[in-house]
This record gives sequence, C-alpha cells and structure tokens, in this order.
Amino acid sequence: MACSQLIDAYIEDQMVRQNLPGLSLAVVQQGDVVFANGYGFANVEGSFPATEHTVFEIGSITKPITATALMLLVEESKVDLDDPVSNYIDPLPTAWTDIRVRHLLSQTSGIVSYTETANLIDLFRSDCTCEAIIGRVADLPLKFCPGTNWSYSNTNYYLLGLIIEKAANRPYWDFLDERIFKPSKMIRTMASSPSASPPNQASGYSWENNRLEKRDPITPTAGWAAGSLVSTASDLANWAIALYSGKLLRPGSLAQMWTPHKLDNGNDSIYGLGWVVDRFRGYRCVWHNGGTAGFRAVFSHFPEQQLTVIVLGNQANAAPETIAKGVAGLHDPALLPPQMIVPQADPNPARTETLRQFLLDYAEDNGKDMALMAPTCIAATIPEWRRLAAGRVKGIQTFTFIASDDARELHEATSRHDVARCCYYKSVTPQETRFYTFMLTADGKVADFYSDL
Repeated sequence: MACSQLIDAYIEDQMVRQNLPGLSLAVVQQGDVVFANGYGFANVEGSFPATEHTVFEIGSITKPITATALMLLVEESKVDLDDPVSNYIDPLPTAWTDIRVRHLLSQTSGIVSYTETANLIDLFRSDCTCEAIIGRVADLPLKFCPGTNWSYSNTNYYLLGLIIEKAANRPYWDFLDERIFKPSKMIRTMASSPSASPPNQASGYSWENNRLEKRDPITPTAGWAAGSLVSTASDLANWAIALYSGKLLRPGSLAQMWTPHKLDNGNDSIYGLGWVVDRFRGYRCVWHNGGTAGFRAVFSHFPEQQLTVIVLGNQANAAPETIAKGVAGLHDPALLPPQMIVPQADPNPARTETLRQFLLDYAEDNGKDMALMAPTCIAATIPEWRRLAAGRVKGIQTFTFIASDDARELHEATSRHDVARCCYYKSVTPQETRFYTFMLTADGKVADFYSDL
C-alpha cells in the first residue's frame, strides 16, 4: 500500500494546480477499503472541511448505478437487452422504432443528448418532467442508425430510468434504494434535493475569471437516471465492494457490463454497458466520470490489480481523472501515469515528430491523420473529440518523449491484442501542459490515444 503521506502530498499539490476547494478520496483493494480521506473544504464560505463522508453530486457516475439496476431486472427476466425500447415506453418517436435496450445501455442508439439542447447551468436548476426531457430531442434526427456507431447521450439513460420503473413497477429512486443502496450500505446516497440537502452536503463551485463561483445544486429531475445522484467516497467504496463480491449482480452480468460493446460492423466501441472500457499503462481500466454545474467526480477500477480509486471534487472545471491515476500509481508502480514517470531518452525522435504532426492533423480534421490510424481508432473518432483536441494542441510549443512500454511484455489478458507499444509524451502549449498516451500497433499505427493534465 502507498504511504499516506505521499498520497496527501500528491493530492494537495493537485488541488492547488486544479483550483479545487474540496475533495474526497477512497481506495479499495482486493475487496477492502485501504485508504479514505477528505481534503480542503466542502464549503469555502463556512470553512467546513471535506471528509470521506461528505456528500457530493456525482453526475454521470449515476449511469453505472442505473446500469446495475437494469441488469438486476435482466437477471430476473423482467427486461431483455434485445427488447425494443417501445416495449416499455409508449409512445416513442417513429425514428426510434429500431432502438433496443442494449443500444441505450451501450450509448449506441444515435439519440441526441438532451443536454446538447440547453444551457447546462440553467437546465440543472430546472424542475423537468420526463415528457419535457424527451420532447427536447424527439423531433431531432438520429445521429446514426442504432448500433452502427457510438455517441454519449444523457437521453439514453433518462429512458433507462423509465424502463426500470416500468419493469420493476415502482419508482426509480425506490428501486435503487431497495436493491442497491441498502444492500451496499450506501447510507448517504440519494437523489439530489436542493430544497432539503442532506447533512454534510458539499457546496459546488466553478473556476471562472480566476476565482471560485458558487453554483446551485442539480435538481433530481434535471439529470435523473442519467446524473442526479449525490453520494460520498465511502458509500461508493461500499458499492464497489458489493459489486465485485457478487452481492448485487452475478459475475457474468458484471463481465458483460465490462466488455466493449461491438458495433454492427464488428468493431469494439469504447463503452460497455454503463462503463467506459479502457486501458491504462497497458492494463484494463473500467471507469466512469461525472460532472454537474459545480462538481466533478470519477470512479476508476483496475481489474488486474483489484484496485479501485474514487475521487469526488466540488469544482466543475477540475480533472479528478488525473488525481485518480496518480493515486493508483502510488499504490501500484505499474500504473504510474505519464506525468509521474521519470523521463527517458527519446529512442525514436522521428516517431515523436510523426505523432506531434498527427495531433495537429487530428485537430484540424484535414484528413491527413487518417493514414496513421488503425481501424479501431477510426471507429472511435467522433467530432466532439476533434473539437476538444483543437483547443488542446493550439500553439504547441514543445512535444517531448517521456517513456514507453512494450505492451507485448505485459500479461496477455491485460493488453489489447492490436497494441504493441504504449508511448507517453508531454505537450506544452500557452494554455496548459498535457500528457499524451499513444497506443501503437506493431506497424506503428495509432490504435488509440488520450491525454491528461
């Protein structure tokens, strides 16, 4: 186990870098909570300290909990993943006729996210009906035919909440409380309630114009089954233990949720059923993050290491994913993120320049990047990510090699079969410093890539 002083020092440094007023952390390893603590302030104005029991909005970490509830109903044969959504929700737009429950869970329905149609801060403050939420996108064309591509949509999980209510014959919140929260001893997890906040509730903030601005809580209807839960690091650690032990779901159901969903063309998407299915330092990582007007959170699990890191923060512009990876690396050096690796000499400067240019071409969407992409990378590319990349690489000043891993030396079960090498780079722009991971095939193609602060 990592030294608590190292974790404390790392988190305190990250909180300063990220302008994060408060944070809660829990680490689960081999079925036990091995570290839990709070840092900074749950409420800045009152100087109330954050602890592992502080209640935070968790945003879209609600989604894997909703997916767990749905899979409970699948195990009871009350829902079939291949059922049309119209079996449970009527009426539906004609364009949604071919959408199955599985498409909603795997984010492959093509339905536009209702959060793309409104100012998020105003939306999160609003009391919404299900009819109004669905009405925001009902007349919009699908982004693609169901099952043929992947696109993150909060509407998918709003609809899953309705399916749960229909199949369980009880309110969504009641079903979660009875079947997930109570068995998992999640005593502080519930729907957000701005009018009656639970004890030890954190206040939410965003970093605007070089200062913290307080944000109103999300309403229980604005995010609902897609993102309106509040919870604590300790509660989510209890949920992790219950989930991995088989107390909630059969092992086969969990394995299905943690397997990349296959698109109709046979390519894997980046999402399973309610979880992002990923690799980090060549090892499997299943995770989900969440964000609201005043909060950011992440739940990361590394199956091979039997390690889970939960980070909850009360600043909407923070990057808890970076903190979670650093904490994971402090517990297991094999998981050290690029920003914590001692830089090595660059063995292939030509490759470094090729990947730098690849980033610039990717951001410009000029088509030149496609020649360096493996089929899996092409399939996962979506316009929103290109727009993000455009801002992140603007005015690149330096792009330097840090280290690389030979993925073929890792245990076969932990590595993607199309990945031969993982390479890590540091990018400096006038706006920020980012750390890039490139997963390369044996012939030097980009199978996947991502970045962290």
